[in-house]
Amino acid sequence: REAETEGLLDRNPLEHVEPMGADYRARDILTAEELRLLFPEDDSECLAIWRGRKYYTMFLTMATTGCRIGEARALQWRHVLPRGWLYVERAVKADGTVGPTKGREVRVVALPARTQFALSAWRSDTPWPEPEHLTFPGDSPAHALNKRTFVDLWRGALGHAGVQVGKRNLVVHSLRHGYNTMLRRVLPADVLRAMVGHKSEALTDRYDHPAVEDRIRLLEDSRGQVEAAFAALGKEAGK
Repeated sequence: REAETEGLLDRNPLEHVEPMGADYRARDILTAEELRLLFPEDDSECLAIWRGRKYYTMFLTMATTGCRIGEARALQWRHVLPRGWLYVERAVKADGTVGPTKGREVRVVALPARTQFALSAWRSDTPWPEPEHLTFPGDSPAHALNKRTFVDLWRGALGHAGVQVGKRNLVVHSLRHGYNTMLRRVLPADVLRAMVGHKSEALTDRYDHPAVEDRIRLLEDSRGQVEAAFAALGKEAGK
């Protein structure tokens, strides 16, 4: 800013760079039971937890597609494709403008049946259901929700659902981490990367939160090599 003021730069190159989060701890994820608490099967319970159909559908969409907050804010009804697909091509930036997604990746994500039903129900309720209208608008069909709204709704829903946070770093982005972790166990690596928009396996690793049982299962076939490596030690001990 000082260099810009002194005329050494035409403009501040950091003007449109999003600031780093205030909490640098690794994100935690919700357990399967906690997800059931947040998104119970009973429709009226869901609406009570999320304070309305729009917000329930918005967070369910994020939980079941791995969308980032900026991407959810920028979704339009034209992005909800026939036969259960979501087209993710843009995001709302820190300065409120709409641009490409992080990494400029464009992706198509499979929508589970429950999410399809929720989106259909919300489209029937919303006063702005046209293709170019925002799926989850603020106070007008072209005005995106404030990012702070997501944070407030998230914290409120955790409390309403009885999810015990404790010292865990459970943030909205934890839903994306949980999505990656859950589907990494069932999808080929290249398919998962295509759905979450990761360009490398290393990035997918950062979003993976395997349980102890998963770690053991991954290493179980190596037990024989471990035993062989220490076999000589066992023989020496028997002398």
